[in-house]
Amino acid sequence: MKRKIIKAQNISITKCTNSLVLLVLDGQCSVLKFNKIKNYQKQDVIFIEKDDIYALKGNCILAIIELEKNEIKDTELVDALDSMDLKKDVSNTYRDCIFIKNLLSVFNNDEHIKEIVDALQNDYCLLNNFHHHLLQLTNSQKKLYLDVKKIVSDNYSCKLSLNDIAYALNIQKNLLCTKFKEISTATINQYINTIRLKKAQELLLIENMDSDEIIKKCGFSDRKYFYRYFKECFGYTPLQYKAAMESYRTDNYKTITNEGKYYLDLMKKELDSLDTDTHFYLLYKEVKKLEQLANISSTNIICDVLNPRNYLHIDNESINTWYGFDLLNSYVLKYQLSLEIVFIMDKNTTIKQLDEALNLLDKSRNALDSRIIKNWNFSIIINDINTLNKKDYLLNRLKSLFKENRTNTRISL
Repeated sequence: MKRKIIKAQNISITKCTNSLVLLVLDGQCSVLKFNKIKNYQKQDVIFIEKDDIYALKGNCILAIIELEKNEIKDTELVDALDSMDLKKDVSNTYRDCIFIKNLLSVFNNDEHIKEIVDALQNDYCLLNNFHHHLLQLTNSQKKLYLDVKKIVSDNYSCKLSLNDIAYALNIQKNLLCTKFKEISTATINQYINTIRLKKAQELLLIENMDSDEIIKKCGFSDRKYFYRYFKECFGYTPLQYKAAMESYRTDNYKTITNEGKYYLDLMKKELDSLDTDTHFYLLYKEVKKLEQLANISSTNIICDVLNPRNYLHIDNESINTWYGFDLLNSYVLKYQLSLEIVFIMDKNTTIKQLDEALNLLDKSRNALDSRIIKNWNFSIIINDINTLNKKDYLLNRLKSLFKENRTNTRISL
């Protein structure tokens, strides 16, 4: 893993030789990635895939981590983390904060490299991008995606069809379409065209080839077909696109070391104000430790959903976050563990708190695999007689959410 901090105004059009993680420490920039140009600012993270074409314009300080091929495998990274904005989902803010803290730590401590790679593989890979906060694909789904990806990557320059891929994988065509749609927002044919257009972009901008050469090398059937798909993807004809990209063809950046350390320390200080060890995240770390000790099979996970650690306090307002709940449930699915969701109610418990927790529970229920949900059970612990009426409210809400009674009630006065 290579790392450096640069002050950049321009990075010219480049083909990425290894996957890159770019963290904006200060300033703003616009980044070209494939067919999109996006704006980024301080505390944004940009992921660049191996073999992707990218370029940058702006005035910013960047921390750059280059991941060697053997460090991260078979992963397509999502576009970027959102800005640290408390208006967005609080759980995502926690997740992004932890990830950025680890990125900063990589510059001083190699022990965090594995954490970064794990996070890239699990939290930010495209394989589960369409609901990556709460759902991970099964191993068979990942295998199918990677098998299709390899076949297309190896054969995009040839005449390649859905039938060819189905035959190579020994699977019925209709079944392949259905399964691929479950794991991707694109059809097989759309995916083939995307791979071809990525290569066409490289040959046009890096190799300086003309359209006829590109058509032959990228497997397009004819000029009309190529021009139509190229314009749909990039918004220009190939010649127009090449001219439009001229402003991305200059380099103006330099590596900074001492000054860069100042920006690293400044961002770390800002992020340290957010305590990311929620109750759920602490439970997740405990379960992860049990897995490493090969002592996880009989684990019963008990989640206190009203735990004070799950509340983020901002300007006299308390916001409930379930950061870590999805991570816990990845172990529930993987090892078929039992998960007990506990509501401990006392005189200070409010209907608003119950509603917030139930809404987050409902959101998780809708996003998670049904194989996880069947391992959930609920307990209500009453520590004050004045909360008995709230107990009935809670029971009714749980029954309406799960259509069955899985709740034990215990009164402890």
